[in-house]
Amino acid sequence: MNIDQAIEKVNDGIKNVLGVFDPVLPAGKKTRAGLFLAFSGKDDARSIDIAASIELLHEATLIHDDVLDHSELRRGRPSFYRQKGVSASILYGDYIFARAFSLISGLGDVAVIREITTALSEVLEGEMMEKERSGQISLTRQEYFEIIMKKTGKLFAVTAKLGAMERGEDKEFAEKAYLFGMTSGTAYQITDDLSDYFHDSLGKDRFSDIREGTVTLPLIYLVERCSGGERAFITSVLGNAAADRDDLEKITELMDLYDIRSEVARGAEEFLVQAGRSMDNADGLGILDSCGILPKIRNRMEDICLKQK
Repeated sequence: MNIDQAIEKVNDGIKNVLGVFDPVLPAGKKTRAGLFLAFSGKDDARSIDIAASIELLHEATLIHDDVLDHSELRRGRPSFYRQKGVSASILYGDYIFARAFSLISGLGDVAVIREITTALSEVLEGEMMEKERSGQISLTRQEYFEIIMKKTGKLFAVTAKLGAMERGEDKEFAEKAYLFGMTSGTAYQITDDLSDYFHDSLGKDRFSDIREGTVTLPLIYLVERCSGGERAFITSVLGNAAADRDDLEKITELMDLYDIRSEVARGAEEFLVQAGRSMDNADGLGILDSCGILPKIRNRMEDICLKQK
């Protein structure tokens, strides 16, 4: 199976599901669909429908996230929220959720429905936890990891597990797939959180996390290392949507002063190593080479760190 060709089938499936209400959103990389297809090893109609439903659910959460975060950009283009406003974004996000679940329910597979609905509930729980802790500079590493494992890791984990189930592998293999998805998804989110502070190629608003009061791993590490005066400065900037650009740049200067990029990179690498080990002696099927997610995350992190002055 050619993953790129299978992804094109997923794109076509999404267009068919959305019909005339497809607003031609900026195309994503379909990372989750690729993960599912790599683990399933199939591109039949059922597999394409599952991959498309996963991507639709992810897309719906992004549209709602952009409303909550007042994000101007998504994938290098004006976000749906920026183009259409709050009301249309909420309505369209809800529409995508409904269409995704219609596609899932059409499979008639209770196990798949249960896995996906459980995953989505945890994704939303993680996002609610993140919003509840907004502006709280005292957020701990443990609390941070709990949040991102729910809001990002869980969907990656279930995606890989569903792929293993579709392939027909045993329960042990499915559990390894789940662990692979959780650890690689967590590393993916850590990398994304670091990129928010430094120039990257994701086409998102830079500094959106700190403007919205979202405390992520780079800021947690910085607060642990900086002086009392520097911490007071960080607190004054956190959650200030109108923060001066120079103040925001000063945050990144402090991060470089305390070598935060390298520290965050090491944290992400620990999860990537766990992901690789989870598939030891279980990847004679070439799944990891097919999805390529581990080198993609490593390359992205390396690109961020190489930009350090």
